[in-house]
Amino acid sequence: MAHFAEINSDNNKVLRVIVIGQDQVDDHGGENSTELEQWVKDNHPNDPFIDYSSISDTYWKRTSYNTFENKHLNGGTAFRGNYAGIGYNYDSTNDIFHDDKPFPSWTFNLSKANWEAPVEHPTIYTYGDGAYYQIKWDEDNQRWKGLAESSGGTQTFIWDPDISSWISTAE
Repeated sequence: MAHFAEINSDNNKVLRVIVIGQDQVDDHGGENSTELEQWVKDNHPNDPFIDYSSISDTYWKRTSYNTFENKHLNGGTAFRGNYAGIGYNYDSTNDIFHDDKPFPSWTFNLSKANWEAPVEHPTIYTYGDGAYYQIKWDEDNQRWKGLAESSGGTQTFIWDPDISSWISTAE
């Protein structure tokens, strides 16, 4: 079985992802063959829920369901950076899938095939009784914010990467 992403050739955006049976993979050149990519294109009609009227053409690329940040989640070989989600981008130069840049300050890490904030992501995800912070990037202040819900309401924290700890704020 193999997953394939249909890509808008005008902007390299993923339109949909489908699964192809192993018998079709074997009969049409194997998982990474251009023959299989063409077979998928020729044998899978347009999706009736996608408006193709402004798209000049589409093409197909295999994607790995088990690949995230250029690592295979089950210890196998990573393939094309990330599993292709709808709306993801296909970067043909680097042969990877990735999402859109989330914030202007973030930079692309090609080895991880993903965007990174200018401040390292928090390493502590829970507080007090083990409940998880709602962690969000604060672009205006270039920091991570954590929201902690309790019976007394919501409390805001900011992440201090120098001491690897959350600091309570008056926000």
